Amino acid sequence: MSQVINTNIASLNAQRNLNATQGQLQTSLERLSSGLRINSAKDDAAGLAISERFTAQINGLNQAARNANDGISFAQTAEGGLDEIGNLLQRVRQLSVQSANDTNSASDRKTIQGEVRQAIAEIGRIADSTEFNDSGVLNGSLENLVFQVGANQGQTITVGGVDARTDSLGVNKVSGTGSTASAADELGSAVGAVLFSGGTNGLAADDSFTVNGKEFIFKASTSLTDDQRSFDTMDGLINAINETSGDTNVSAIKKDVTEVNLGAYTAGAGSININGTAVALTAGDTASNAIDKVNSVSTTTGVRAEDVNGDIVLKDLSGGAIELGAPAANFGNLANDASGVRFEAGFSLVADIGQSIDIADVTNTPAADVFGITGAATESTLTAVDVSTRSGAAEAITTLDSVLGQVNNLRADLGAVQNRFESTVSNLQVSSENLSASRSRILDADFASETAALTRSQILQQAGTSVLAQANQAPNNVLALLQ
Repeated sequence: MSQVINTNIASLNAQRNLNATQGQLQTSLERLSSGLRINSAKDDAAGLAISERFTAQINGLNQAARNANDGISFAQTAEGGLDEIGNLLQRVRQLSVQSANDTNSASDRKTIQGEVRQAIAEIGRIADSTEFNDSGVLNGSLENLVFQVGANQGQTITVGGVDARTDSLGVNKVSGTGSTASAADELGSAVGAVLFSGGTNGLAADDSFTVNGKEFIFKASTSLTDDQRSFDTMDGLINAINETSGDTNVSAIKKDVTEVNLGAYTAGAGSININGTAVALTAGDTASNAIDKVNSVSTTTGVRAEDVNGDIVLKDLSGGAIELGAPAANFGNLANDASGVRFEAGFSLVADIGQSIDIADVTNTPAADVFGITGAATESTLTAVDVSTRSGAAEAITTLDSVLGQVNNLRADLGAVQNRFESTVSNLQVSSENLSASRSRILDADFASETAALTRSQILQQAGTSVLAQANQAPNNVLALLQ
């Protein structure tokens, strides 16, 4: 190797290595002081991009968990208001039962009605004044609330609004004779219960109709889908409708009395067979005579006859079936029928106010059309409760049973929402924890390896400084050649 003075290669090499060591030492000190492996994009460009995406997700998940907790608070506020409303409704029902007893005088019932009126007014006040973050939660002002419970778009939970105002709680009713094939309730209209009446045509196998999308088939001869039910008796139909009430929001209540309108009595010899007992009629019998003869065997048949606007109406007050045998040709509504006919107690379809009942004749057969509706609508809301009379108190009991059911269903829904939010919070916390662990593996400094690197850099720095000093002295050796 040449002996030169102007260029000290050894010194340059020592300087380069010392500079590199100094950079490594600075990196180690930066990582150890910040706790981060990546302090700038130059440390790990790809790792920085990934960790930033993780950070966005983690921040979103943490905020979503807070949103879900807000949802829990909202549901708890609404459920607390409904709890107090339920307590007041129980008191109103108790007062209605008390007023329905005829041992109460008119003055007593007036006093009871006063307390009922105050309780209902308090229910209305609670519904109007219960708020969460300046928004009414029980007054129907919030239709659907959307809670953002995820870090990304579309990750939401929708909670239906609650309307517990006194004019929104109750039962709507429609009575009818069963002469049409469909009926529908639109939001806000006074349609909520349908009273079914039997008919002389009867049903043939596989005749069917639907209630809010569920099909009910008389003596179905084929396999059924999830949206179909088969029945062969009135009780079976009532049970089938109630089994699907969770999906249809419609329930069936059997009537207490079975009624058959025989129509106007036409004089003439003959007989009518009621539940297996023959009642003989002569040519000289009047309608009054016919009624008396039917009632004379009522202890055997369980059926009594009444004159209703000129028609003879048979009633079984126990709700049992009325079977009429043939021949029976002395009444306007009953023709000769060799096989006879059986009448069963009708029933009511009941839906909460604001819910709909859609009825359709699927098979389009006249026989199935007896499950229809005609008649005027009547409304029975909590606001209309009046227990100042015995009949009003009896009606109030039915209304309050429906209202209590509505409130309990609302509370159950809110309880389910709270459980859903709690599960959501738990899942969000787990997701945030897992993403944080993944981000840590990319972003955070490993102190064990970094302290080892720091020690190595410090030793190399000391060695490099010493070597550089020696390299800088190397040109002095050339002076010996000049001596």
